[in-house]
Amino acid sequence: MPTGYSSDMTEMTPTGEEHEAKLEAAQAVVDKVTSWQHGAEQETVGEELDKGLAEAEVEPPSETVGALTEEIHETGQTPDVTEHS
Repeated sequence: MPTGYSSDMTEMTPTGEEHEAKLEAAQAVVDKVTSWQHGAEQETVGEELDKGLAEAEVEPPSETVGALTEEIHETGQTPDVTEHS
């Protein structure tokens, strides 16, 4: 049986590699949004983060997306996703 799956397949837990891949995908989205949306309205930054994360099939909690959005908008710097996960 593949690592990370229960025997009845109803409970799927990501492996360490899957978690790491999702963090990398999320960081790539954050990097892109930060560079493309520098100086944009906070709402625009949030929309672009939501869109990019959905395309990357990464679903962080809404609080995390909100914190990333605020940090990008307020500082113009690229946040480290691992600090928000």
